[in-house]
Amino acid sequence: MKRSIGNNSSSSNSNSNSNSNNNQSKKQKVANNNNQEPEPQPHLMPCIPAVPPVAPPPQASAADSKRPKTLREYHNISVAKVYAAKDYELWPTIAVNVYRAQINIHNRQYASDMIRYWFDEHQGLRTPPPKSPRSAYTMFFSEQKSLWFQQHGKWNNKKDGKKIGALWKELGKEEKNTYQVQYDKVVAQYDTNEAYWQNQVVEWRREKLNRLESSGEEMNPEKRIALKLNSFCQCKLCKSEEEEEEED
Repeated sequence: MKRSIGNNSSSSNSNSNSNSNNNQSKKQKVANNNNQEPEPQPHLMPCIPAVPPVAPPPQASAADSKRPKTLREYHNISVAKVYAAKDYELWPTIAVNVYRAQINIHNRQYASDMIRYWFDEHQGLRTPPPKSPRSAYTMFFSEQKSLWFQQHGKWNNKKDGKKIGALWKELGKEEKNTYQVQYDKVVAQYDTNEAYWQNQVVEWRREKLNRLESSGEEMNPEKRIALKLNSFCQCKLCKSEEEEEEED
């Protein structure tokens, strides 16, 4: 089994300024090693579609063809889709989190209506980049957990996790450094992707506002309520920094 070592993730509780400085130093270290900074990876941040993707329906069986039609089917009355796990497996993580939160607060029907509105409001926005590991040890642990499961076909987090922790402690300095270098590269890449995504969010907000204004959409919130129009999304992705500062 391959082994390595890194810093414990629980020890990384510093303030935002030191975190920023650490990230900058890691980016600079990677840039010095490779003679260039990492390039953004837009393919890891696909754009949100206008409607929620759905899984293809199962193939009809012989029993289904003999089943009597329901009243809605007989009169071709369409019913709003209620999404299931096979559907939101196709969604970006940010959309899945919104959907599950609405299920916990309300119910699946309400959450399905809400997520249709959410996709429509955020269409064209790039999804956030994948998070980086919290430490070099986290990378080592994830790698060894995968290898362990392949070899044994099962995993006990308490029992087997301790074994991986023991392997981590036995690593030599060179092996530890190998994972640390990998970790620094991953963090530098994440920082580049995050900066790219933040810029894309600002540009998306600007384009969305211009599109709404040019289409003649009513922009005044109070008038929209009077006209019984849907309100615009007020989440952190949709609000500009100026709007957030005014609320604070």
